[in-house]
Amino acid sequence: MRMAGIVASVCALLAAGCGGDPALSSDGGIALDGSSDGSSDGRECSAPPLPLEPRGLRLGLAGAPLATFGDASAPDFEGAFDSLAADGFDLFFPWFGVREVDGVAEVSGHFDYFLPRSFSGAARHCGVRNPYAAAEGRIGILFPAFLFSDAAADAAFDEAEFRRRYALFHDECWGDHERVIRGHESFDEIATQRTVADFLGMPGPLLANAPAAARLLHELSSAPVYLIEGPLPLLIDSEPSLTERQRQQLAESFWMNVGSTVSGVDVYGFDVYPVPSEPMSASGDFVREAVTRAPEASRHIAVLQGFSYDAQSGRTDPRRGPTVEETRFMAYDALVSGASELLWYGASALDVSRPGDAAVWEGVRAVAQELRKLGGALSGTRVVLESTRLDAVGFRSGEQLLVVVVNRGAEPATGTVSLPGFDRLADVDEEGRFASERVVSGGQLPVALGPYEAKVLWAYRCGG
Repeated sequence: MRMAGIVASVCALLAAGCGGDPALSSDGGIALDGSSDGSSDGRECSAPPLPLEPRGLRLGLAGAPLATFGDASAPDFEGAFDSLAADGFDLFFPWFGVREVDGVAEVSGHFDYFLPRSFSGAARHCGVRNPYAAAEGRIGILFPAFLFSDAAADAAFDEAEFRRRYALFHDECWGDHERVIRGHESFDEIATQRTVADFLGMPGPLLANAPAAARLLHELSSAPVYLIEGPLPLLIDSEPSLTERQRQQLAESFWMNVGSTVSGVDVYGFDVYPVPSEPMSASGDFVREAVTRAPEASRHIAVLQGFSYDAQSGRTDPRRGPTVEETRFMAYDALVSGASELLWYGASALDVSRPGDAAVWEGVRAVAQELRKLGGALSGTRVVLESTRLDAVGFRSGEQLLVVVVNRGAEPATGTVSLPGFDRLADVDEEGRFASERVVSGGQLPVALGPYEAKVLWAYRCGG
């Protein structure tokens, strides 16, 4: 997930070395002929409420502003996790990086409390203040299980060492709180690292370590195994020191390496941080790649941008972070593209006393709150909707359909979305409230959206 820092180092190294889901169909339980027309029977009809449970959509954070936790000498993990849960987050990856320079992260002492004393030797450890106990009943932990692997770049998988380190965390930190571990990330950007290493003729991680770690984690734990990959093809497309042939070779090698690492993974996805230099649709593009490249994964995750490069770099890179509108689009575009988990990375670098940083963080919080206000509607059965010029999916709950429409382009677009079998529609605002309830004519909905914009609607039936 540390792609923000790796971008600079990868590009520098490269320069040095160079010259689907089902469509809405008749067997899905909803009539498709469009014959229902509630406008002709004269009956009063109002939108049924959004379903509240269950929470099928998982929302997570890889880091939060350090002010959320308080001083590293005595962090308030209970209060922090309460606050994050109140915003709608149910998963936390313990990342406390405050800046990254040339791929090397400076990590706050808050992270030490997630480690056993015998593992780190630091004065701060889980025996002094236990964040896993603090998470109990508040939030789940996505654990960085790559800490169990040998640190050497090209070391073969060491099962004995992996088991030893797992036991240290289990015995010294998790204890009776192991249930808060909601997932294990086995490796981070392993195919990206290996592809770049091979290109530069340097040692790189062994790809076989990823499926080996997944197998062992499944033996040791009932929690799902995650693997997050970097969007190397996106990075090399914008690297001017590469020739077209080199780009092609790197991309081919990368996708081959991805295929060698996905076995045994339960949750797979990419970390993509496009603002402000790349198209905002890039996050959704790589969700679609995840669905295609890891079809056996039970869920797909989008790791989204929760930082500015200005903050991430320690104020040496002036590039801004996402606005709330951009954060909202990237979240809904990821859902339309097939993600069932969203995780925002990098907010630990944000200094919320600075207006720009505070705006990025408030945007992430606002979008998480909005998604939670949709309740269980996003947990419905996902169906692809026929559309023109726009992308649309529905989440079916009984006789109702939550419709998400996105314009993935940089120009305004007007299109239609096919909603056969539904005769009424309501806009859904950021508070989860209905507005502009109206009749759907002929099962076709015209929609006009601005550049990189998302719209949420609630379709239902009133006709006989």
